Amino acid sequence: MLLLVSLLTIPVYAQEKNYTSDNYEWKNFKTDTAEINQLILRSQYISTDSSIVLLQTAYKKSILAKYNYGAAQSLLGLGVMYGHSGAYDSSINYYKRAYYYCYNCPEKQFRVLLWQDMASSYARSGNRNIAFICLYKALDEIKNNDLQKYHALTADIYCNIATMLTADGQDNKALYYLRKAEASVKNRNIYIPLLYLNMANAYHASNIDSYLFYSRKELELGKKYGSKEISMLAYFSIGDAYTDQKMPAKGIQYIDSGIAYITKSTNPVHIIQYNARLGEAYYQLKNFKRAEYFLDIAANLGKKLGLTDNERFYIDTTLAAIYTKEGNFQKALEKQREYAESHDNFLKAQKDSLINKLEVTYRTAEKDKEIASQLASIKYRNSLIIVVSIIAFLLTMLIVSMYLITRNRKQLQEEKILNLEQEKKITELKGMLQGEEKERKRIARDLHDGIMGQLSAIKLSLSFLKRKYNALNDANDFSEVLSNLDEAAKDLRNTAHNLMPATLSYHGLGAALHTFCNKINQTNELQIHFYMYGELPKLQSYFELSIYRIVQELIQNIIKHAKATEALLQINFFDEQLTITIEDNGSGFNAETIDRAAGLGLTNVKERISAFHGTFTIGRRNEGGTAIEIVFETNYMKNEESYVNKDSDNG
Repeated sequence: MLLLVSLLTIPVYAQEKNYTSDNYEWKNFKTDTAEINQLILRSQYISTDSSIVLLQTAYKKSILAKYNYGAAQSLLGLGVMYGHSGAYDSSINYYKRAYYYCYNCPEKQFRVLLWQDMASSYARSGNRNIAFICLYKALDEIKNNDLQKYHALTADIYCNIATMLTADGQDNKALYYLRKAEASVKNRNIYIPLLYLNMANAYHASNIDSYLFYSRKELELGKKYGSKEISMLAYFSIGDAYTDQKMPAKGIQYIDSGIAYITKSTNPVHIIQYNARLGEAYYQLKNFKRAEYFLDIAANLGKKLGLTDNERFYIDTTLAAIYTKEGNFQKALEKQREYAESHDNFLKAQKDSLINKLEVTYRTAEKDKEIASQLASIKYRNSLIIVVSIIAFLLTMLIVSMYLITRNRKQLQEEKILNLEQEKKITELKGMLQGEEKERKRIARDLHDGIMGQLSAIKLSLSFLKRKYNALNDANDFSEVLSNLDEAAKDLRNTAHNLMPATLSYHGLGAALHTFCNKINQTNELQIHFYMYGELPKLQSYFELSIYRIVQELIQNIIKHAKATEALLQINFFDEQLTITIEDNGSGFNAETIDRAAGLGLTNVKERISAFHGTFTIGRRNEGGTAIEIVFETNYMKNEESYVNKDSDNG
């Protein structure tokens, strides 16, 4: 059987992120890179020559646009195309240039793919040792850049290593890497192209049934994922197996089935495989003309693209046998000579490579001796440096620790002083409030018990006179005096109530504010919509009184200055936070208004809010008018006895 193997870069079908180059996006690219990306994408679906033209154009545009990743992708594509054409030196050169442009690429997977493609070109050009180095470099990229999560990427490299080992006849080592590849994607719903086809090739020499089993499995997966290239190779592999079992007619049937999957972008190496396998099958059928036809095509393509020693041996010896059977002994002799010359060159290259390796090994051994003697002296010096470094590090840590401790103590002291100053302000404010409220209570009591009592007595006297003298019933002036007296008594009662609202003392902040809003609404000066949300606990009396006075002051400002017809007062209590929102539909404010805040009584309001660690925000509403938000943390303002204020709405 003819075993033709090559390294392939075929997309991995998986549920995890696809890492093929055409799906990468360079970060922070400019809008003019879209055209470059489109050129690179189109190059994958056309013939080799046309693809090279598009990729060269994409490269030039990438350089002009300073689009490094586009340049790297273009050069990678050119490397692949020249590799398909058999120009392996040019292919490798393009890969090396691509590596320069993608060196700082944040998508580290791209460099892994680059090493794999470079390995393919080195392998096809006969530099198998360098090809192995490239593949191990790809594994190093995965390890060094923390790409282990890309299981499909790792498995693909293992498959390529196995492909080369199989070509060298090391089937057991190849199976070792293939099993590692299979284990890395097991239970991850990831399909690795060529995994099972490589397993089939590894079993070829020892178990033809396993060879057929894995070839059919690869064909099934190739069709499932719509991969023409994989389906084609699987058909070739099955046909090869039947040809190897001396069933050439059935082998030709499967090989011909693979022809339907050949496209313009098919790797020419696979065309060699197709023709060589058909040539072998027709040779077994003793149809020498057809066998010669297909083997000649494979040989001519091989001269252009390069063949392995195994491939050249089979094609040349089979053609020589056909020429002999046809009586064309001269052509048979030429083929034998061609193979002998190429084989001698191959053996010479192997011999030179072996001599070079031995020379390198000798020089390395001598160098190692020299290094060993230097290491002995360096080891002591390094040990001394390590000890000194540790001592210096410990001293540095000690100094830093002492500095941090000192700084933390200073910060704690500053915070303590700040807290004491704040507590002092609160104590002073509390004392001031208590003094103010005591005076308010006295004035309210004097008004209620003194002037209100006198007004009530005057009203009783006047009412008695009205009943006594019927003529007064028709006196409009007398009735107007009584009416004015009632109005004065009412105003005096409201003033006394505002000085010391009883509702606040007996029913709490929510009820007091609700009552306050209702009284304002009754005057028809302003309509206030009052809302309260959350379960507001009983707070310290001086804190509740301060909030009540703050709201009073702000509402009075709206009435006096805003020219508003409607206002909103909303109380929210949630997660130990009290939020008060006041909005109106008035004329709003400007910078000058804010500068004259003291004239509006806002200075006193802000001082009270600040003393209780609150925040005060004032702004202009989009619809017109003013919006004020006040926020307090109430953790330390709760009273021991609490009650629940139900949600209320006076909209």
